[in-house]
Amino acid sequence: MRWPATSGSTSTPPETSMRLERTSFARRLEGYTEAVSLPAQPVVEGRLLRMVGLTLEAEGLQAAVGSRCNVINESGYHPVQVEAEVMGFSGSKVYLMPVGSLAGIAPGAR
Repeated sequence: MRWPATSGSTSTPPETSMRLERTSFARRLEGYTEAVSLPAQPVVEGRLLRMVGLTLEAEGLQAAVGSRCNVINESGYHPVQVEAEVMGFSGSKVYLMPVGSLAGIAPGAR
């Protein structure tokens, strides 16, 4: 089957032409992906002072209420990491509520 040719066009089927345009566009974008990649998130680190019930008290970091943090205890035989959410603050202290189990978390965790 032949496609109707208009002045100045080829007899390439429209679907093929569109695929070629997309491929060409994708190739042009390849050179920009590294330049546009997102920067790494900054590491903000504090120290766990104490735990009362399920509330963790930390100092040395500034985080907004609702932010998520990882509490990491690397001492002992098995390093432990627990995700926690910032629930409040007072002065230089931040109060966190764990999302998972606190087994293995000890004072001095970061």
